Amino acid sequence: MAEKLRKWLVEISCQPVSGLGNVPIPLQQARALLDEVQVCLVCLKKEEKNPHLLYSLHNFKHSLKCIRFRLSALQKAILGVSSSLELASLRSNGVMEMKLELIKNIQWRTYWALSLEPHLSSEM
Repeated sequence: MAEKLRKWLVEISCQPVSGLGNVPIPLQQARALLDEVQVCLVCLKKEEKNPHLLYSLHNFKHSLKCIRFRLSALQKAILGVSSSLELASLRSNGVMEMKLELIKNIQWRTYWALSLEPHLSSEM
């Protein structure tokens, strides 16, 4: 209702006064238009002070604060998880490097032991 009144007031206020041209407007019609505008203004003021609307607006603002608080908490949690994942990735890379080094070491020792085996068996 309030939105309809606002639109109507905007339409009325945007109409040029000279839009009538040289045609005079009857006094009764002018008074009726003035009364209609005043009634609309009274309705608009009542609508703006409506406790239900004020309560709804308060709840909306409160909900918005809660959403912002939750969003910041989620962003902090996501940042913590991403940093933990980054550390885990770095550690796993280090573990993989150690694993590869160990495999190379075992392969080298196995190769060295196998290469010595014919010499050891010939000596016995």
